[in-house]
Amino acid sequence: MVKTTCFGYDAAGADGRRAAMVYTYARLYWLRGGLMLSLCAFERDPAPPGSRVAFALAGDEALMLAVLGPKRMELRQWPQASRPGLVDAAPEVFPLTARYFSGVDEQGWHWGATARLEGELLARAGVKPEGGFAGALFKFCEGVPALGASYPAGGLAEPLRPEDFGVFEAVGY
Repeated sequence: MVKTTCFGYDAAGADGRRAAMVYTYARLYWLRGGLMLSLCAFERDPAPPGSRVAFALAGDEALMLAVLGPKRMELRQWPQASRPGLVDAAPEVFPLTARYFSGVDEQGWHWGATARLEGELLARAGVKPEGGFAGALFKFCEGVPALGASYPAGGLAEPLRPEDFGVFEAVGY
């Protein structure tokens, strides 16, 4: 599990604070050769139209970004040599079949989705369950220059850098 803990919104004012400082988390686990990914944002459903939660995975061959918006989830993929920003157009986009959820509990209103990233897609990108992989969680709202992230990161339109990621390791229980 990973959550957003770093927030950049100084130039964005009140809209930026609201867009970036939303508690967001991702849960990941390997299941039968694929990676299950659950993304959740604690903001009232329906979320603002531009609201996005994204999880980036950096494999040996490609950079993948699973992007969740209200009732839509997709996987964007770039060759590892390119360094896209979170809002760049992607050369390859794969729609993801997801189970969407929303509600309210003791932590507040929330919405999100769970999807499976298939093993063959991960293997092509060079992401393997053994040995770990680099990844990061982001919360942003399209059109608002603010960013919430799991690790210190550049701005929303800046290229993703290796230092924007942490290492995730599979742990057997």
